Amino acid sequence: MDISKHFIVSCILSILLFPSYGFLSFLVFFLGFLIDIDHYLWYALKFKNFNPKNSYIFHKERKQLIEIDRLHIFHVFEFWLLILILGLIFYIPTLIIGLAIHLIMDFSDMPITSKNLRSTSLILWLYKNI
Repeated sequence: MDISKHFIVSCILSILLFPSYGFLSFLVFFLGFLIDIDHYLWYALKFKNFNPKNSYIFHKERKQLIEIDRLHIFHVFEFWLLILILGLIFYIPTLIIGLAIHLIMDFSDMPITSKNLRSTSLILWLYKNI
């Protein structure tokens, strides 16, 4: 998913939810857009290249991603479960809304036949790679 789409949708949704949730609506923006910082972190650690523009270009060209088993720490089931639990315990629905919108946009952008090797479980990734 193009980062600009995440930005626009998250901004609009945060603004729409602001009258109901006040400043908690910014969690929608945080989890809808800034959660993708893990793409940059993975790229920087994997390639020892800390230039955000290079990371963006790398992820934009999906051809290079097919053969690489990637761990984007905020895109794993365990993180999703943590956000769900925190959102329910502290009754902060904007946590759940922001993450849900982000994931819906991500998964809707992936073809069903995708050979995308981004891990969706930290435990399984650790099992395969350690």
